[in-house]
Order: sequence, then C-alpha cells, then structure tokens
Amino acid sequence: MKKLIVVAVFAFFVALPTFAQLPLQPSSSPEEIQKKLQIAIKAEFNDIDLNSDKELSKDEFTEYQAKKARSKAETTFDSFDIDHNGLLSEEEYLAALQNIMQQLATEVQKFVQNIHE
Repeated sequence: MKKLIVVAVFAFFVALPTFAQLPLQPSSSPEEIQKKLQIAIKAEFNDIDLNSDKELSKDEFTEYQAKKARSKAETTFDSFDIDHNGLLSEEEYLAALQNIMQQLATEVQKFVQNIHE
C-alpha cells in the first residue's frame, strides 16, 4: 500500500505542470478532465515532432526534454536567487529547498488524507 501511495504521489507531481495549464473548472467531470488532458498531450506531441512525421525520434525527444529542463532550471535558479545577484549562496539554496520540502510534505499529507476519506 505504501508503495502505491508513493507511486501515485510521484505521478501526481510529474503530471501537475500539464494539469496546471489546462482550462479546468472546479466542477469539471473526470471525463472532461481526461478529454482536455488528451488534447494537451497531443499538442505536446506535435510540438516535439519537429518534422511532423507523427513519430518522435530520439533526437526530437531528447532535444525537447533538454529545452524543458533548461528552462525549468533557469526559472528555479531565479526563484532561489533571493537577492538577484546571479549567484546562489548556501543560505539561499538551503532556504529554498527547505521551503520546497515543507510544501511537498503538506501536499503529501493532503493526498494521504484524501485517500482515507
């Protein structure tokens, strides 16, 4: 059971950026959510498929993932760099990671509580 919870939490956080971009209402049904998610996934596939051959080459896939990772890393760095001097001090780095751990713990707690309701 613990393994299932860990996998579910991991899947939730991996999919969260995609979900966050979907135009969903709190009253959206699971079917509506699934349909919008499928549309978003297809759009992402088309963005990755640079030559529009309806297949992803290893190069297309890795280039896309590398761009996403770099963009995310730059955004993360900027959010960690409290004094905006282009450098991360040990204090800035540790404070940012502590904040992330607290947020993650809160989300996991909510997730587990929802499972038991």
